[in-house]
Amino acid sequence: MKKAFITLLAAFCSVSALAQNLAIGNWQVHLPYNNAISVAKANDLVYCASNQGLFTYNTVDNSIQRLSKATGLSEVTISTIEYNAIEDALLVAYTNANIDLVFGNEIVNLSDIKRKSITGSKTIHRVTMKDELAYLSCGFGIVVINMDKREVKDTYIIGPGGTNINVYDVSFDQNYIYAATELALYRADITSPSLNDFQVWESIRLAAPGLDYNLLEFYNGKLIVNYTDGEFENDFRNDSLFIYDPITEQVDSLLANSFFANKTIEERNGNLIVDNYFSVSTYN
Repeated sequence: MKKAFITLLAAFCSVSALAQNLAIGNWQVHLPYNNAISVAKANDLVYCASNQGLFTYNTVDNSIQRLSKATGLSEVTISTIEYNAIEDALLVAYTNANIDLVFGNEIVNLSDIKRKSITGSKTIHRVTMKDELAYLSCGFGIVVINMDKREVKDTYIIGPGGTNINVYDVSFDQNYIYAATELALYRADITSPSLNDFQVWESIRLAAPGLDYNLLEFYNGKLIVNYTDGEFENDFRNDSLFIYDPITEQVDSLLANSFFANKTIEERNGNLIVDNYFSVSTYN
């Protein structure tokens, strides 16, 4: 669903861009907007990011607005975006770990991760919103941003012995925060005041230990987990989805196998939507 929407939206915007006339004496920024990598729905607006541009599509009047460094963004190459409904703000993460918070016409830059000296990768893989907080799954751990206060709230380094570890996704139930990493699936009590202490994080015994876990989504009270036995950069890899029951702490069943990379999994309108490199699947 998301991939199909991105494709149609990108195609529509490419055609619209060709049809627009530029007034004499004005300048126009030409950026490649036709390679969409991430979308976020914000009321009547849909934000769509390519790796070198960002635009909004208004679902009411079908208008398109392009955002770039010329209009206030801090960088060019985007890694991912996510919308926070409570704060009515968009978080834009760049490939160099810089961050912009877009509040309507106001753009607030948070360069903390970009400026900080960190061993290993600073890549921001994914952003998960919970209340006013944004949880950034990064190449070294988890960074929490308070969208209301517009500041970095905390950093969780959860690898063995307090080491940096690739965190690819974060999800929540009523009791725990879960982290999908390159070594294991971790969880911690969401009410713990010491989530920045690696010792409060426990690894979950799963059917496939030692593989890369990279996507999480809660659906019907169960945690849907994706793992891969191939390189993340390779779209032709073996990905598998399985169901973890947090109550019994057991793996219920294998949901699906795929010979292609699963890009996103999300609950929508009571269905589980799985978007991989070549198809979109729906489960209920």
